[in-house]
Amino acid sequence: MTENHSSGQKKRWDEMEPKERKKVQASMKAGQQKARQRKKLLTKKNRSNMTNTFLLADKLAEVYAMAGGREQVIRLLDIVELVYDEVD
Repeated sequence: MTENHSSGQKKRWDEMEPKERKKVQASMKAGQQKARQRKKLLTKKNRSNMTNTFLLADKLAEVYAMAGGREQVIRLLDIVELVYDEVD
């Protein structure tokens, strides 16, 4: 433990079993990862990307409705893929 911790915390840490220590460390690490992910989601760029994703999903829902079903959408995507292969 670092110098920033109180003597009570340090004593508790010293008295922990190795398994319990690993468990606490894992939960602390998971908490840090969640905090990083939340922070990442709050950036302007990521909010913009999420908005674009929702707009794309909305457009895809329209295509799905116009095509008449999943199989037709898959066929359309196959055709688009073939066209892209021809262009490259």
